[in-house]
Amino acid sequence: MLSFFGRFARVGRLPGPLRERLDAEGIIHVAERVPVRQRFSGSIPGTASATSVRRHTGVVVFTRARLYALLPTVPRLNGPAIDQRWDAEQIGPAKVTISDSGVLLDLELRHIDARFHGDCSLQYKTAVPDDVLSALPQRSLRFDVKPEYVFHMLGVRVLA
Repeated sequence: MLSFFGRFARVGRLPGPLRERLDAEGIIHVAERVPVRQRFSGSIPGTASATSVRRHTGVVVFTRARLYALLPTVPRLNGPAIDQRWDAEQIGPAKVTISDSGVLLDLELRHIDARFHGDCSLQYKTAVPDDVLSALPQRSLRFDVKPEYVFHMLGVRVLA
């Protein structure tokens, strides 16, 4: 039984191998066990909602090279929720805003896929100290996402 309950203690923590990999990029700040609010209103094939709010536990890492955010409590989301380099091209329907109250990811669903309608967002609620904010190259990012990313984030099974 210890191994079963031991898993709960690790949820929302940065895995060791990933920490080592991100350490090489120069970690500026790590926030573990961060409350994350996922909001969705609209429709995608397989689900529709007037307003859906889910709560998760996540991890946010700022390095000199990138912003990396995990949602380990969303099992179908293969990979990180956010993995964007500061120096990457800033275009796409996913917009990240960083403030002293955390990290907000807004997805412009209609620009991801013509079948999608509505709004979807993830809000990582963590206090970001002023010295961390001043060390970041920028406080907003944009990047491209594929439709599968939205399906996985909302827990919709993708049929081939």
